[in-house]
Amino acid sequence: MGTNLNQPTCQTLAERAGELSQATNQLIADIESDVNAPPGAAFHAMEAYVALGNAMLSLEAAARELAVRHYSLMAVESSQEAIRGVA
Repeated sequence: MGTNLNQPTCQTLAERAGELSQATNQLIADIESDVNAPPGAAFHAMEAYVALGNAMLSLEAAARELAVRHYSLMAVESSQEAIRGVA
């Protein structure tokens, strides 16, 4: 696995997985329309399509969880500040 100094977010990675999934879907259609394509090529491309879809769903779920955690922490901090302000 490579490293990326930009540290993309889960949402960005999910979008990239979605783009790859769309490209893979087009590849499957191209393979299926090519009578000279090897018989297993579409099958393997379909496996890649399913795997990319699963990766995208996992990344989207992680992005939602991170957002919930972030806003929950903000709410807790805000409550603590309000309590300190009153006390």
